[in-house]
Amino acid sequence: MGDQIQEEAKKAANKIIEDAKAVINTEKQAALRDVREQVAMFSLEISEKLLKKNLSDDASQKELVDKLVKDLKLN
Repeated sequence: MGDQIQEEAKKAANKIIEDAKAVINTEKQAALRDVREQVAMFSLEISEKLLKKNLSDDASQKELVDKLVKDLKLN
């Protein structure tokens, strides 16, 4: 009877450990997803600021358009 109780306790402990691992993995995946979203958002914000800075005058805008048109003609 003592061996049976020990075996049941081990099974219960293993189940608790497996459940905890599953919860940890789920939380880890959620955290990684959040980090990816934040990195993407920061990248967009940085890109927007750089574009605004680099295209703040007419000459810069014309230069960009000319380059894009030239690239289109090459393709």
